[in-house]
Parts: sequence; C-alpha cells; structure tokens
Amino acid sequence: MKTILLTILILISALKISHAQDELTFSGGLKTGIGSFRINVSNNNYSSYFTSSSQSGFIIGAWTRLSGKVLMFQPEIYYYTVNVQGSDLTSDRTQNIQTINMPFLVGAKFGDKKIGGRIYGGPEVEFTVSTVNETYLTNTGVTFSNLLYNSTNFATTFGVGLDVSRVSLDFRYSYGISTQYYSYNHSDQSAHVNILSTTLAFKIFEKNIHSDK
Repeated sequence: MKTILLTILILISALKISHAQDELTFSGGLKTGIGSFRINVSNNNYSSYFTSSSQSGFIIGAWTRLSGKVLMFQPEIYYYTVNVQGSDLTSDRTQNIQTINMPFLVGAKFGDKKIGGRIYGGPEVEFTVSTVNETYLTNTGVTFSNLLYNSTNFATTFGVGLDVSRVSLDFRYSYGISTQYYSYNHSDQSAHVNILSTTLAFKIFEKNIHSDK
C-alpha cells in the first residue's frame, strides 16, 4: 500500500510540472478481455497438484487516464473470474476464483489522438470476492486443499497499449508478489500467481484541463 501511495504522489508531482507547460487530458471508459491465470508452485514435488498450463478467465471493468504530453497515470478497477484446474492422486477438481483488481499504472505515451502507443507499469492490489477453499485427504494420507487464495493480494504489473481513435488494445503481465498456500500441513507448499491479459478498451469521455498560466 505504501508503494501505491508513493507511486501516485510521484506521478502527480510530475504531472503538475507538465501542467505548467502543457494542458492535461482526463479520459476514461470501459474495458473487457481475457486473463491467463498461471500458478507457479515453489516445490516441484507438489507441482502435479495444479495444472502447469495457463487457464483463461474473463475481465470486465473501467479505466481512467490523466495524461500530459508524454507522462500518464492510469488507475483502473476491474472484475476477474477464472476456473482453476487441479487434481489430487484420485480425482480432478475445479476451483472458481473471483476478484476485484485495482492497478495504478504510470507510463509514457507517444503518437497523436488518431493513433498512438503506451508503455507503463505499476503496483496492483487485488481483493478476493469469492473462492472455495476445501480440504481433502489424499490416498497418501496428506491433507491438501484447493488454492488457499488470500483475501488481499499484491502484484507488479507492466504492459504496452495501442490506441486507435477511441479504441485501445492492451497486453499486460502481472507478477504476483503475494504468496498463496495450498496445504495445511507443510509450509513449503506455496505458490505465486501470474496473469497475462489481453484487453480491449473503449473511450467514453475525454476532457482537456487547461493550464492557468
């Protein structure tokens, strides 16, 4: 949380400097897309309990952007749902995870209003809305569970975007900083979650904020 606040303060200061010379633009809209959910298990002895392939989930949300001539600050909020596939030694299982995500992105833009690009990065906080954490006993006598998904998670996010008129295409990678666990018996049974997403955004409004100089 301190990192998020520091990022916001630094960008606001930079945009104030930019505002002294150029006008700022405030815009926003809606976005939707897919996010590929991947679990990286810390101990390879237990990696078979979750599929190693990425699993696609659904994204829908809103975005805003405050930008100067080059710098930009883009906070977002979006809903993400995904079905995580896993298996024990006797059966397969599916766990649905639903979250509300809030990335705070700092970056640079280039081009003009007709066509341009963006590169950005920043912290992301995630709040779990719904998940099912169930334990069960394998035939080896070890108690395992579904992924014990935290109620709050943090990630580092970076990506690139292409803007064509009022439509944007973004490719983004989020590296999970928070540690997830999937067993009550062993502290080494932990994992990190990474998400690779592709989204399509639509600009609904745009307003110029003129300098008072």
